[in-house]
Amino acid sequence: MFTPLHGPEQGGFALAYNLPPILLERWANKSRQDDPYAHAIFTRGLFLDGATWSGEELVPHADLVRTAFYRDMFEPMDVARICAGVVFDAVDAHKVPTVISVYRHEREAPFGAAQVEVLRWSHTSALAVGGSVPKASVFIYDLAVVGKVPPTLLCKLFVLTATEARAALQMLQGGTTEEIALRLGISVCGGPTGPSEGTGLWQLLCDQCRQPAGHGDFPRGCQGGLCRRCGPVRSRQLCPHTVGSPRSVPDGGCGG
Repeated sequence: MFTPLHGPEQGGFALAYNLPPILLERWANKSRQDDPYAHAIFTRGLFLDGATWSGEELVPHADLVRTAFYRDMFEPMDVARICAGVVFDAVDAHKVPTVISVYRHEREAPFGAAQVEVLRWSHTSALAVGGSVPKASVFIYDLAVVGKVPPTLLCKLFVLTATEARAALQMLQGGTTEEIALRLGISVCGGPTGPSEGTGLWQLLCDQCRQPAGHGDFPRGCQGGLCRRCGPVRSRQLCPHTVGSPRSVPDGGCGG
């Protein structure tokens, strides 16, 4: 997850998993000018809340691998394919424009329509429920327990308040996803729920319930939904709460 239009000095951030910090710094210095994906998104007017794409929809893979940016940046990071979406666009002055991306190796299959839809559902659901503790928690719950994102990644990405952790634990303690969704007034799909289906998330929630009030709150500029979970990147330092990479995304799924 990153802010393509804002560097750390402007309150921007970059959260990454299994990507070398030195290459991320180089990418941040070049992306707005040279990244073929960013160029396609902005020149085609695609930077809108909730928009999602596979890399192939933005830049054909055969064209991508011929660019200097790919050779200098993506290839050393073993990033060849992406599935990406806009968390916040540039319309609301109170929110920093934010993108979430998942990556795969060159040797792996391209992201298809099913993975794009999973990412679209996941992050637009977060936008829709931003600011509501129970509904934000069911978004996190659905990502992990229904299997849309590995629980270990969520443990790295989300920093929950104790209140949010308790709300999510209550949802994990019984009922089907349909019953939970009905109680919370949202739509999810899946099967029976319980601790055994989300062990990593379960342990995270138990740990977070013991945190003092206010844990997980971040500076101004990060408001609601996913953005509120992100700390700004300081000079030469990456936030420890991280997001998906090629090594963390199972075949046929998306890390968030």
